[in-house]
Amino acid sequence: MMAHDMSKRRLLLLHSFLLTIILALWQATTHRGIIPFYLLPSPSAVLRRLVVDADLLLAHSGATVATIIGGFVLGTAAAAGLALCLQGNRAARHLVYPYVIALKSLPIVLIIPFVNLWIGTGFSSRVVIVALTSFFPTLVTTVRGLLHVDQDLVDVLRVRGATSAFVLFKVRVPSALPHFFAGAKVAVVLAVIGALVAEMMGGSRGLGFLALISTYRLDTDVLLIISIVSAIIGYCLFRGLGYIERKVAPWNWATLEL
Repeated sequence: MMAHDMSKRRLLLLHSFLLTIILALWQATTHRGIIPFYLLPSPSAVLRRLVVDADLLLAHSGATVATIIGGFVLGTAAAAGLALCLQGNRAARHLVYPYVIALKSLPIVLIIPFVNLWIGTGFSSRVVIVALTSFFPTLVTTVRGLLHVDQDLVDVLRVRGATSAFVLFKVRVPSALPHFFAGAKVAVVLAVIGALVAEMMGGSRGLGFLALISTYRLDTDVLLIISIVSAIIGYCLFRGLGYIERKVAPWNWATLEL
């Protein structure tokens, strides 16, 4: 345990050192005019802008986080429910999978106009777009987890009279939880991208909408802040899922570090 804590402290120091070097080089190149300020603002300029526009950025960040969480929960819940329906029926999987894959193969920028036309350009449409973004990776990994069980254990339970529902919820679902969380971690990162694109193409609030306005104004300070905030949101959500995984599936030691 002590060795693990020391390793984490060394990793934190290494990250801090690397970040300091990057910021110093960034500040030096922009301060000396090697890179024009309108292409890449200096860290000090970004920090000043962050302080000045803190309330605006916080409001738009909150809208984006709400969209991400709402869409992610809807998409992963739908994927988990469909996975439970498909795991026991190979014919159903062969019937449904081609349509799911075809839908996922479409670029999200082609789907958004239809969603905006059918639902509108409000919060609900952005949640649906994020849900569509989150759906596929969670479905594929969860189905895989439900099917990837110890068949000998299943056979023994059935010989002893276990029902299909008992096998599903006592064997298959616990076995599938690590796979579910693996897909959900991919989905939550994709959800950040989906939310930003949805806000850029049909929103009036959120970091994506703010990024669109800043692009028209060539406001690179705000664009850079939005990029950093979006990355932080994605990282925090990813780590949050890892924490939930530790509580829900503590036996999954192999993936606890992620």
